[in-house]
Amino acid sequence: MVIAAQAVLDIDAARRLADYDDLDDAGITRAVEQLHTQRWGRWDLPAHLAAIDRLCVVIVERGHVRRVDLSRQALGSESALLDALVDVMPATRADLVDWDGHDVATLLARCVATDRQLPRALAGAATHRLAGWVAPTAADHPAPDRAFEDECRAIFAAHDVPAAIAPGSIAARASARTRLWWRLAHATRRLHPARRADLETQLAALEPS
Repeated sequence: MVIAAQAVLDIDAARRLADYDDLDDAGITRAVEQLHTQRWGRWDLPAHLAAIDRLCVVIVERGHVRRVDLSRQALGSESALLDALVDVMPATRADLVDWDGHDVATLLARCVATDRQLPRALAGAATHRLAGWVAPTAADHPAPDRAFEDECRAIFAAHDVPAAIAPGSIAARASARTRLWWRLAHATRRLHPARRADLETQLAALEPS
């Protein structure tokens, strides 16, 4: 399972931490962002204050590729999105792949935050971080792993993603990460070239043309 997620501020969680009077959602978001920036000099949304807004998952099960695109707006709530994800999960333990571990960790944290039992595919998952293989850096390098994903996507995978998919979208990230995962498996001799070609053909058929 290759995962790409986008999170926004969990407004209900923020309201439990402070009295924001009559501020609307946008006002609360600006206030929390300003507070975090003042305290820590940066605005990286921690998972306990996040809500998954969009999620794209590419699942390979028994040689067949599936693609799941979920939106909190379309489903009505983050809980509904997580329930929908559970419904499409493989029945057995999965390999979870993302860029640097952040999206997988956020997904797991939000299952905890919403007090739901993890499906078996998540509970027993082995996690894999593409950044450590595709763009390893020195231990003392100042840039976070996430800083290089767009560069690697442009170098290795951008030409394979259909033009109909917005370049900066969650869908584009999921497609690029999936192709990089297969490229890595091919490089380490864990995926036969013919099998890789078959998987890529399946994925292309599931993407907007």
